[in-house]
Amino acid sequence: MKEENLLKIAIDKLKPKFLAVVLCLLCCLGSMYYWLRGYTQFALMMIFGVLVIYPILKKKFILVNRIQFINCILMGVFIVRNNPKLQSTASSEVFMILFMLIFIVLVKYQQREWIDYTISLCKLFYLFYAVYTILEKFFEPLFLFSLRLFPSSIETLYTQYSRGCMPGLTNHYSTNGMLLGVGFIVFSCEAIFKGSKKNIILSGVMIVALLLTGKRADIIFTAVGIYLAYYCYMSDKKRTRIKNTVLIILAVLVGLVILVNLVPSLATFITRFEETTDSGDVTLGRTKMWAIAIDCFKNNTLLGIGWDRFKFINLHEWKAHNIYLQLLAETGIVGFIVFAFFFVYTFVCGWRHLKRIRIDKMAIDREEVHLLFSLAMQVFFLLYGITGNPLYDKETYVPYYLACAITSYYTHSRKNIYKKGE
Repeated sequence: MKEENLLKIAIDKLKPKFLAVVLCLLCCLGSMYYWLRGYTQFALMMIFGVLVIYPILKKKFILVNRIQFINCILMGVFIVRNNPKLQSTASSEVFMILFMLIFIVLVKYQQREWIDYTISLCKLFYLFYAVYTILEKFFEPLFLFSLRLFPSSIETLYTQYSRGCMPGLTNHYSTNGMLLGVGFIVFSCEAIFKGSKKNIILSGVMIVALLLTGKRADIIFTAVGIYLAYYCYMSDKKRTRIKNTVLIILAVLVGLVILVNLVPSLATFITRFEETTDSGDVTLGRTKMWAIAIDCFKNNTLLGIGWDRFKFINLHEWKAHNIYLQLLAETGIVGFIVFAFFFVYTFVCGWRHLKRIRIDKMAIDREEVHLLFSLAMQVFFLLYGITGNPLYDKETYVPYYLACAITSYYTHSRKNIYKKGE
């Protein structure tokens, strides 16, 4: 065999691994990502861009889903329009999102191994964050170590830690909650797909760590996302899923009662509901941000004020804590429709595909568990968008776009299989 062929084979084997490493770092580095200097972040984005585009360089023509292609182009236009980060060192984040959109459109030209490689690497990171969070609760030196890593967030971290909200190895308990929430989805989907003791135990570790963060939205919305993905997964066993739904609800309630009684600090998210209710503002000031976003939309109805500019029009420089209202403010009614179409279209495609392969018994290898994760992650993202900023927080929007890419890969790369079966 010629040396050129051997080199080509070696490169083909390494490509999905390199892609998996980059995607994993973007998904899982959390607060540590910002240790990287601006040029290092930019270099990482360029590597990602090359890995995304490389598979199509030698092709004479490419076939893409025209609806998805046009939709992603329009999304890219709104992301670039009036974006203040393009004139700053944070421009790499803009490229990250744009390359993720390109990745979604061209993903069918990637080798399928990239999905398993990426999820396997991410599992290691998420499990590490979970174990660190649990140990931090009972071993204070770990918290003190986090303070040394993030000296600019010392006051915030002390406040959160004293309230029983574990920030883990991040600069904010919200960041930790997002990382652990995505990790909980990954391990739970593995447990649904293959209910081994190992997967069930690891899912338990993730939920315990997530409860220790006290993040209400992450706990509730991940649970809903996992259940809805499971509901679709059981499309071939409709009677069984109804019975299992009742059993799951009972098991969750009993499990929570037992855990809370054994370790009262796991009930932090419940006490936070009580505290906010007593304070008279369950939304913790979110309604003020929502009102500002609505007023901003009224003054810029058609195209909005520009991507990521909302924080500059309120005194606290906060996000709106509602991606739908912030989209209206920043991209107007036109941009909102573009993004809403992407959200719904991708989710419906994933739901239909998973349902079809379950009913027709057409799944290949680990396709089912990949789509389980994709659907659960999308539901979590879309629900969390009502009270949080997942479209603007790297810890959630990168896994979300990754989930969309998984759906895109399977729905578009297997069209010929469907045609042969019909």
